[in-house]
Amino acid sequence: MPRVLIVYKKSKYQLYFLEQRESLRGLERIDEGEKQRLYESHRVHEETLAYVEDVLRQEGVDYQSMYRAGVHDVRGVEIVISVGGDGTLIEAARYMENQQLLGVNSDPQRSVGYFCAGTRANFRELLKQALAGTLREIRLCRMELILDGIRLPELVMNELLIAHERPSAMSRYELCIGDIREVHYGSGLWLSTAAGSSGAIYSAGGRQQPPRSRRLQFLARELFQKRERGYRLVHGFVGEGQSVFVRSLMREGEIWLDGSHIRHPFGYGAVLEARLAKFPLRLLVTGNEMLFRRERGR
Repeated sequence: MPRVLIVYKKSKYQLYFLEQRESLRGLERIDEGEKQRLYESHRVHEETLAYVEDVLRQEGVDYQSMYRAGVHDVRGVEIVISVGGDGTLIEAARYMENQQLLGVNSDPQRSVGYFCAGTRANFRELLKQALAGTLREIRLCRMELILDGIRLPELVMNELLIAHERPSAMSRYELCIGDIREVHYGSGLWLSTAAGSSGAIYSAGGRQQPPRSRRLQFLARELFQKRERGYRLVHGFVGEGQSVFVRSLMREGEIWLDGSHIRHPFGYGAVLEARLAKFPLRLLVTGNEMLFRRERGR
């Protein structure tokens, strides 16, 4: 019997009202309607999480549960089940190597579950298929990062952003791809996997890729235009066996991975190498997830 790890989120209601993580002065401005909406989302999420654990116990599965912020090592399990939305799934995937990942959208009416195969309604059947090894699996390329010669522990599922730690400041870096090397002055640099190509990089002017494409995409943000010669490395792709190299020209640069929770300092002279990771993400799916609509061109 495969060993299972549940990775779950905490709702905004739990963090803000039950655990009081934020200043109550700001929360006092939330009207009762919004507070009720947050409570309903919290209730539905908690009921889904409890149901997932109940089903695992009934099926005799050896499992443990972990809040997503505490996940740094998933060795010792064969299947990871994320309970939340895409944000939770992405955080669960960050330290996975050869495990399978099953996403459960705990509140489909309010939570985005682009990569999630499961809901409370179908979880029992999906679990049986996953334990039997009959649930469909797709492999999504991820990005691995080497910072100053040291491989970072996190694998990037969607995208990373290189920028100054203060958004209004100029981001300066040298970008090198193949034989082309140039200095950029602008708002930063996006690097994206195919799975993440419909997110931030697409909104910034990039292109969507089929989710199983084995190319990384780069896009410079808002480049400073007072340059005698044009830029050559504004937007493009790199494939297998290729790397993107970035040298920081900022004293206070940052590398942000898959959102705002994980960041690494990127000070002057630091060098980052980004390339396809050795381990793709083994995502369990039904074929009806939203990501397949992009693959089918809809």
